[in-house]
Amino acid sequence: MASGIAVNEEVITTYQDLKLGKKIQYAIFRINEANTDVVVEKVQKEETSWDEFTGSLPKDDCRYAVYDFAFQVDGGQRNKLLFVVW
Repeated sequence: MASGIAVNEEVITTYQDLKLGKKIQYAIFRINEANTDVVVEKVQKEETSWDEFTGSLPKDDCRYAVYDFAFQVDGGQRNKLLFVVW
């Protein structure tokens, strides 16, 4: 069932840059004030820790975010995209 809230084209472009281009560390999205679209609120291009990322989220409002999480395993560094509903 659809919610009636559209996704702004900038959201799609930002997600593609994060996923495919690896140009972005994280992106935060929100629903606009008219409750009609999901829009980009913030894009972080420089490497940022998880704590810095969560610190940039509002304390008392909801957001959607995608974070490019880097971690080490025996075979070397890995990256996973984390989808966050805040």
